Amino acid sequence: MKTIKKVLRRVYFLYCRAGKTVASLQPGVSLKKGVTFLGLPIITLMADSTLEIGQRAVLVSTSMVADLGVINPVILRTVRPHAHISIGDDAGLTGTVICAAMSVTVGRYCLIGSDVIIADNDFHPVTAPNRRYERDPDRIGAKPVVIGNNVFIGARSVVLKGVHIGDNAVIGAGSVVTHDVPANTIAAGNPARVVAGVPPIRSLSVMRDVSAPERLAS
Repeated sequence: MKTIKKVLRRVYFLYCRAGKTVASLQPGVSLKKGVTFLGLPIITLMADSTLEIGQRAVLVSTSMVADLGVINPVILRTVRPHAHISIGDDAGLTGTVICAAMSVTVGRYCLIGSDVIIADNDFHPVTAPNRRYERDPDRIGAKPVVIGNNVFIGARSVVLKGVHIGDNAVIGAGSVVTHDVPANTIAAGNPARVVAGVPPIRSLSVMRDVSAPERLAS
């Protein structure tokens, strides 16, 4: 039994390491020191697009280490050339989907809960004519998304185009964020609205705990 457990742990370790290997081999991907992949992400980049993942970021694509589990792996995708995705130092993402036509920026120390969707575009026109097949980017809305430092986005929330979420903000689980959320506030609902303020926190410089990286994104 001990031998079997040892073998299984080794297989799981190699499985986790494979995610980083797959990501690092893709053109346009920049991984900083200490990035951890738990499970295999899906990363697809259009021509001349870029993806940057900061130091000690943790990306969880398996339910084995996610308290709520994940419906899908982490998906990082650009849908137009020259788009950019940036994930800050010490960020934790669990089953997160990020789709960028222009740019999506996730700050340092962010916690992105299970199965959150972040998209900076509408994917299809809002106007009715030819909506099904229209691919002209001038007819499909897109605005950059910026998520500040130390933001906590609850599970299965959706962040839509043009949104700026300020530092230290909290987004309640299942929210649909269509407008900016000020720093140091708690927002929830569909559409998300500010419902409270966030208590004062310690300096970010003393917040990092890398003793259990798999918990950073839970």
